[in-house]
Amino acid sequence: MKAETNWKDELKNAIRSTKELQAFLPQNIQPIEDVLSYKTLLPPFFLNHLLKYPQDSPLWRQFIPSGIEEDLVMQKEGFFDPIGDLVKVKVPQLIHRYPNRVLYFPTSSCPVACRYCFRKNELEEKPKNLFGKDKEKIIYYLNKNTNIEEIIFSGGDPFVLDNNKIESELLFFAQFPHVKYIRFHTRFPVILPQRLDKDLLHLLQQFRDKTNIQLIFSLHINHEDEITPLLKEKIKPFTISFPWISQTVLLKNVNDKACALKNLYAQITLMNIRPYYLHHPDKVKGAMHFYLSREEGRRIYKELRQISSGWMVPHYIIDDANAKGKELAAVPE
Repeated sequence: MKAETNWKDELKNAIRSTKELQAFLPQNIQPIEDVLSYKTLLPPFFLNHLLKYPQDSPLWRQFIPSGIEEDLVMQKEGFFDPIGDLVKVKVPQLIHRYPNRVLYFPTSSCPVACRYCFRKNELEEKPKNLFGKDKEKIIYYLNKNTNIEEIIFSGGDPFVLDNNKIESELLFFAQFPHVKYIRFHTRFPVILPQRLDKDLLHLLQQFRDKTNIQLIFSLHINHEDEITPLLKEKIKPFTISFPWISQTVLLKNVNDKACALKNLYAQITLMNIRPYYLHHPDKVKGAMHFYLSREEGRRIYKELRQISSGWMVPHYIIDDANAKGKELAAVPE
């Protein structure tokens, strides 16, 4: 049996250019188009999983760079900041879009570069007002806004931090008595399930038990082919200990079929993960080839509701560049 790799080593050895990627791939694979505007990042573990599928598969489309990302027409149609992050940032690392919760960016790093990412431009340029660090300003803002009861760790991916740093970040927010919930948004369990180790589980359990702050986890997963045996194994102790929900992005030529979504939600439900959000794709500069119309999205969602049990169907939501936040893209009939 092959030994399990370490998640830190996986990130250290990740493919970081189209040239490296081409050298890693089998010789029978068609040449990968060079992409200069957006980074390439693929850990060997997940890349080897991806190679089990053909080049036109949902996994390849999501994670392998494509020259269409730099297409001039696509670039003109998309937005640098498609949901208005830069409008709602209040202090560095903190976005306040809803009355009772804030989005917090402890890092701008991820375990993989998703080609459709709605922050792909922001993560490339890393504007200081979004990713700069100033804990004193955060303390002032949270003390002033005591209606904030939930902190949502995003980024980047918060699990790219080591355990000591995660604990430090958690304890920082535990000093505010009005903070009752901390939510993690993460892609790590899909890309590098090794990250879900016993030490991390113990840290999270201890923090919850000592502070009575509820921890919630949101898994970003778009297609059933992303589910590996190791993901199922590693996430099980975490879903037993904490509530997990999912977020999925509806993507053209990836999961834009009701049956594909149904299969995904059926599988993650068996993993004790509640389907929660289906995001309509954002109009992202460099990712417009994943976009589909709201009419098409509503048609897919309506069909999904017809073929699935109601409790297995997520909210279908949309974010606009107006920065107003999530709105229902389709009202259930």
